Amino acid sequence: MKCEKCGEELLGVVNRCWRCGTRLEPGEDVVMAALVQAPRKEAALPPRGAPVSPPRPAHLRRLTAAQGGTVAALVLGLMSVVASFYTELAAVPAALGLGLGAWGLFSPRRGPAILGLLLCLLALAVASFTGAVALYKQAYGHAPWEAPAEPAEPEF
Repeated sequence: MKCEKCGEELLGVVNRCWRCGTRLEPGEDVVMAALVQAPRKEAALPPRGAPVSPPRPAHLRRLTAAQGGTVAALVLGLMSVVASFYTELAAVPAALGLGLGAWGLFSPRRGPAILGLLLCLLALAVASFTGAVALYKQAYGHAPWEAPAEPAEPEF
């Protein structure tokens, strides 16, 4: 059976053309086709009520969620670098930024994730140095690059 409007060959007894949607009245001369050509891609219409674009696969949703790790690593890295010159406690957000930056490596924005990782590593290094200087000051009473204070002469 062929559609009267578009000429498409139809399988079996149908009441509409699958290509153009024309309503058909099957007659006595219905022929079942054994082999039918596969429908062309441009001719296939999506089912009624189907979304216009297909949903994104789960692995792509996960990758785009990792962009949050990229942004967080950049922000924590910048904050930690600034704070590490003042306190050794800046190592805590820098370590958190390292973890989030590693997660951000799985996102489409790998470059900013690597920059965030490098900033966090720099912050850890500076915070470690600041902590070591603070320990030295506490133990010896002066910074490593300062000369020790001369003890005062005891007066008897």
